[in-house]
Amino acid sequence: MKTNVLLLLALLISYSAAAQRNEYLPPKFQNLSLSEGLSNLSVTSICQDDLGYIWIGTARGLNKYDGITFKHLFYGENENTLYHDMVHVIFKASSGKLFCSTNYGINVYDPDVDLMERVTSNNEMYLDFNEFNQKIYGACNSGGLYEYDKENKKFDSVSGFPNNFVLGQLLTDENTGIWGRSTDNQFLINYNPHTN
Repeated sequence: MKTNVLLLLALLISYSAAAQRNEYLPPKFQNLSLSEGLSNLSVTSICQDDLGYIWIGTARGLNKYDGITFKHLFYGENENTLYHDMVHVIFKASSGKLFCSTNYGINVYDPDVDLMERVTSNNEMYLDFNEFNQKIYGACNSGGLYEYDKENKKFDSVSGFPNNFVLGQLLTDENTGIWGRSTDNQFLINYNPHTN
């Protein structure tokens, strides 16, 4: 009995000591600047992918940060480069792919093959993306709501949705569909692909 009590006491002491070591630790903040490798200080969008990389969109390209170093993606003539260096929005889809809106078009990055591709988008800038029922939707700066056609790698206008509405932000709800706020904050618009 005395041995069992001593063993129980030893376990409680070790558990208590372990619990004290795992006390709340405040978050660690890190400032990133040009000297650390960020391509530009004008940050427009931040996103974390499924592998843990931080993607930072700036006025001068897209930055992939692994916690230590940066990899930069810029505009180039190659189809596997950004459409433009000015990045506006980065969106991570449930597939893990990243959608990146630039001044003149959209790029999709596939982390499984480490490949950036251009999407046909008529040199349009998109203000936001979101996903509903595993389909990607985008709000274009010239108005309208667009759905991504992954087979043809392009965004198509959603039929029946008014093209004169410029949506600045998209939210989704599993019951009611896609919600968009107009850029002038005058309208809140709902589109449900199941009922429209």
